[in-house]
Amino acid sequence: GLRAGGISVHNGKVWHGSGKNCSGDRPRRGLGLHYVPAEVRFTKEAAKSKLWKIYLPDDIICDEDATGVDLPEGDFPVVWRPT
Repeated sequence: GLRAGGISVHNGKVWHGSGKNCSGDRPRRGLGLHYVPAEVRFTKEAAKSKLWKIYLPDDIICDEDATGVDLPEGDFPVVWRPT
């Protein structure tokens, strides 16, 4: 496991986790940064997902196909685009 103050950097497809916080009086902090290609779009299942439906426009309802809807740049900023 990681020691106090340690960091773990890995591919998001790697199964990972950690044991319980044994400090007793200090919270564990974590920061996740996820990079995806700029051309990523929602799938038809996104509107049914508790995780993803909050990012869809209000006019997309639960059984509607969200394919082709762009990810909102305020939540998913494009940091690099090939020239």
